[in-house]
Amino acid sequence: MSSERALALGRTQRRLTRLVGFVALAFVLFCQGSPFHSAALRNPLVSVLALVAGLLMALSPLADQATRALRFTLSRSDRAFGLTLFSVALFIHLWVLLDIFGGIPRIDDGIGSLFQARILARFRAVLPLPPHAGFYRMFAVLGHEADLGHWCGMYPPGWPVLLMPGVWIGAPGAVAPVLGALLTLSIVALGTELFGKRTGRLAGVLALGSPFVIVLSGLHLSHIPTALFSVLCLLYLWRMRLDPHWGNGLLAGLTWGMAFLCRPLTAVVVGAAYALCIILSPGRFWRHGLAIAAAAAAMGAAAIVYILFQWAITGDPFMAGHVIGLGRRGKFGFVKLDRLRTHTVAQGAANTVLRIRALGDNVLGWPVPATVLAVLPLVLGRRRKVYGMLLLPAGALLLVYAAYWYFEGYFPARYITAVVPLLLIACARTLVLLARLARRYGGAIPRAWQAFCFGSLFFLFAVSSPDHFRGYHSAFGDVEEVLPRVVEAQGITHAIVFMDSVGLGLDPRDPGNSYYGTGFMLNDLDLKNDILYVQNSRTENVRILEDYPDRNFYLYRYMRHADTAHLYEMDLADDGTFIYRPAAPRSPLVVMPTE
Repeated sequence: MSSERALALGRTQRRLTRLVGFVALAFVLFCQGSPFHSAALRNPLVSVLALVAGLLMALSPLADQATRALRFTLSRSDRAFGLTLFSVALFIHLWVLLDIFGGIPRIDDGIGSLFQARILARFRAVLPLPPHAGFYRMFAVLGHEADLGHWCGMYPPGWPVLLMPGVWIGAPGAVAPVLGALLTLSIVALGTELFGKRTGRLAGVLALGSPFVIVLSGLHLSHIPTALFSVLCLLYLWRMRLDPHWGNGLLAGLTWGMAFLCRPLTAVVVGAAYALCIILSPGRFWRHGLAIAAAAAAMGAAAIVYILFQWAITGDPFMAGHVIGLGRRGKFGFVKLDRLRTHTVAQGAANTVLRIRALGDNVLGWPVPATVLAVLPLVLGRRRKVYGMLLLPAGALLLVYAAYWYFEGYFPARYITAVVPLLLIACARTLVLLARLARRYGGAIPRAWQAFCFGSLFFLFAVSSPDHFRGYHSAFGDVEEVLPRVVEAQGITHAIVFMDSVGLGLDPRDPGNSYYGTGFMLNDLDLKNDILYVQNSRTENVRILEDYPDRNFYLYRYMRHADTAHLYEMDLADDGTFIYRPAAPRSPLVVMPTE
C-alpha cells in the first residue's frame, strides 16, 4: 500500500471514529434526558450555588494552592501514592459498610452468598436440609422447595470463596471494602499502562468519590470482585499484547477465571469484547500462541471448577443453581415470563436507558454525566482504538442485559459494574485532554476550566452525594434494623421468633419482601442458636413448636410503612390454636398494637 493511500485510509478511519463518537455522545445525552446530572434537576438552587462556589474558588488564591496540592499528590512515588490511595479508599468503603449499611448484607443476593461462604468455610459445598426446612425459606438459598435434599446458596462459588477468610476471622463484611480499595489501585495500574501515570492516577482519585465504587464496596455483592478481576484481566491482556510471555497470558486467564466464577455471564461478555479488541488478529494470534494457550488453560480450569460446583449443589453439572432458585423468573431473553408478564424489546430498551442514566449519574457524581465525559475521547483524542476498547465492553453489557427482564431497583445498573473502572479511566483521560486544551488556548480559559473542576467537586460533595445517600434508609434492601434492637430491648432469650411483615406491595422495587433475611442471617448453620428466627407459617407453626418444647415463642411483625415493629408472646391453647399477647413494652422501639 502506498504512503498516500495509507494516509488517506488513516484520515478516513479518524473521521469515521469521530463520527461514531458524536453519535455515541448524542445517544448518551438522549438517555440522560439532559446534559446535567439528575440531582442537579432535583436540587437546582444548591447546584447553582456549588458551581458559583467553584467559580469563586477559581478566582481566589486558593485555586493555585489546590492545583499544586493535586500535582504534588499525583507526583508522589508509586509506593507512597498507592499506599495513600488504598488507605483512603479502604476508610471510605468501611465507613459505608458500617455507618450506612450497618455492616450486614442489605440485598438477598448478598445474604445467599454469605450463607454459602459460611458453608464453604467448613470445607463443605452443601449442608443437610434441616427439619421443617420450609420455615427457613430465603431467596438466593436453595432449600426444600428446590427438592435437592440439602441446603446451599444458589450463586457461583467465586464470591463465596472470597468471603471465606472474612468468615474465619468473624468479619466477612470487610472483604468487599478491601477488594474495592484494590480495585482503585487496579484502575491506576490499567490507566497508567494505557495512557500514562497522570491519567492512571487521576482515574484512581476519581474512583474515591464514585458512588458506584464506594457504595458497592460496602455491600456483600459480587460486583466489585468481578470488576476487580475484569480490570486485572484487561491489564494482563494489554501487557501480553506488548510482551507475548506466557506468564501474562496465564495471569489474564486466571483473573478472567475469577471474574467468571463470580459472575459468569458478565465475564463472558466482557472477555469477548476484550478479545475482539486485543487478541483476534491472525498475525498476533500466532505470535502470541503460547500466551494465548496459557490463558485458555486457566480459563478452562475455571470452567471446570464452575461445572464441578454446579454438580455438587444441584446434582447436574450443567444446571446452574440460580436457574433452580429463580424458576420462571430466571428466563433470559424477550420471552413470556408467566401468565401476566412478558419481557419485550420495548421494556428492555427502557431498562437500558435507565441504566445509562444511572451510569451517567453515579460513575462520577459530577454535574456533567460521566457517560458524556467517557465518550468525549472518541472526539478529542488520537488513540481512538484504545478508547473504543474501554467503551465496547460497556455497550456489550448494556445490550446483553437489555434481554433480561429484571431491573436492578436497589442499585440501578449494578449489572454493568464490571466496566465502571474503564469508564473512570476514559473520564480521567477526557479531563487530561481538556486541561491540555485549556492551557493551549490560554487567556481566561484555564480559569474557566478550574472553575468547572472546583464546581464539580463542590457539586459532588454538596449535591449529588447527599442526594444519592438519602436513598439508603434503615430498611434499605431486604433487611431492616428494628429486629435486633427490639430483641435486645425486650430481653428475649432461649426463644423461637416467628417473623413476617405488614405492608407488602407498598414498595414497587420488591413488593413481596417479608424482611425475613434480617433474622435468617442471625441463625447459625446448625440452627442451635439461643434465639432461632423462622418464617411465620400461620397454622403450620405448631409443627416447629413440638421440637422446641422448652423455648419461649414470639411473633415479630415488621411494619414496612413505618419502620417499626409489633411483638407478641405466643402460647398454644388446649384446642391447638394460638394465643397472642402483646409483649410487655420495655422500649419505645416496640409499637404496641391497638386492636
